[in-house]
Amino acid sequence: MYPTSIIIIVYVFVILAIVSSISYFLKPFIRKLIWSVSGTILIIVIGYFALLPILVESQTNEAIGKLNTYLTTIYPNEKWEINDTDDDELKTTVELHVIFENEYEIVYAYYIKDEKIGQSDFWSQSGESSEELITKGFEPIHLEVDEK
Repeated sequence: MYPTSIIIIVYVFVILAIVSSISYFLKPFIRKLIWSVSGTILIIVIGYFALLPILVESQTNEAIGKLNTYLTTIYPNEKWEINDTDDDELKTTVELHVIFENEYEIVYAYYIKDEKIGQSDFWSQSGESSEELITKGFEPIHLEVDEK
């Protein structure tokens, strides 16, 4: 579980504990109602954060499959490695990093949003940005022009 998820669960738990403690001063029927609602909310929050990594992994695997199909059509005779960015949240746009076998020193960033796939940036594995590489005269082999 990610640290931010644990922090959110602790906040929810503390707020629900305070509300439940205040309910001691209320009538028994209202107290039981507040405890029931608090317990349900806590179970839902814990369940959501327990399922979140599974949902994110599923979204990432689906995006990897789409990108792999896309790259196979664009570069049929080449090999590459696709890496995810280890995001911990569901997003409408997934970003993946691709390293081509014949250009192993360059990392290309691709975005996948619904059925649209495009290249957003590239950089060297040593940390040089695309601007620095182009200034030095480097011409990337797999650079794609995005027509947004």
